[in-house]
Amino acid sequence: MENGCVPSANGFSRSEYIRLHLKQVEEALARGVPVSGYNYWSITSNREWGHPFDPNTDFGLYYVDLDQDPELKRQPTKDAETYKAIIAAGTAG
Repeated sequence: MENGCVPSANGFSRSEYIRLHLKQVEEALARGVPVSGYNYWSITSNREWGHPFDPNTDFGLYYVDLDQDPELKRQPTKDAETYKAIIAAGTAG
């Protein structure tokens, strides 16, 4: 399964969104649902379907300035750190 979120949507931060969705994955596993994997969309900044590139269209855990940085350097967001901590702990909490 995969899902993702912009930095803030419907009153939730991306970190909250990730944590809540992974809790649901954990619950599904506990109930015997055969979840074989989880993929957060997207690891880096991306352009969504021709929309202007801004925080409202950027799902990336690592920010890449697609318009101004010719080297396309990846800069971790605080949400990347949240996801990393969840993985290290082995649980969404």
